Amino acid sequence: MRHYFLRKKNSPCLLLLFSGWATDERLYANFHLPDDCDICVVSDYVDSYLDLDGFRSYRSIRLLAWSLGVFMADAVLRDERLPLVSAVALNGTISPVHDEMGIPKDIYEGTSGNLSEASLSKFYRRMCGDADSLDLLLSSRPDLSVARLRLALDFVEKLAAESPFLSSGSVFKKVVVGTKDRIFPPSNMIRAWQGFSELLLIDVPHFDSNLMENLMYGE
Repeated sequence: MRHYFLRKKNSPCLLLLFSGWATDERLYANFHLPDDCDICVVSDYVDSYLDLDGFRSYRSIRLLAWSLGVFMADAVLRDERLPLVSAVALNGTISPVHDEMGIPKDIYEGTSGNLSEASLSKFYRRMCGDADSLDLLLSSRPDLSVARLRLALDFVEKLAAESPFLSSGSVFKKVVVGTKDRIFPPSNMIRAWQGFSELLLIDVPHFDSNLMENLMYGE
């Protein structure tokens, strides 16, 4: 995986964003971002290595993970002692390839096995609820090949199959589920986070920039 600082001004606070598959820092550069913190975006999940040394000097870290970034953030951070003051999971689970608590296995593997420019465009459309959101995604696509994007899907599936995370808690303190999500079935997300102390259901699709901005501001 890779990380990219959209802003690094030696602030005591860091906003740490684990992005969704097939997106990277280009997407967030178009957002109205908080001005009270440094901002780092993590993406390109072809491995699970993330150099955390640069994060340890911060006095406080706000984590927002979206989509497959939810699983990757949990896999990388759950055993680390970072100063997380908030940790939000948006439209994802820590069981990303799962018939009852994630994306059903046949759908996930169908996406990977049949990935092409045409199917990727269809995936972006399924993430969105309106034309403006789709335009935002398409105008900020990462400079990654279809082969690289397929590699990320395959790596996440492999790591998820090897990870004993199904019933051992998570790094997250708040979970937000979009009830119009067409990527992660909302019923599966609700089932995956059953019993979680702070679970919010909001009437949005998989990608909603207004909601994401609000969550970045701690709302």
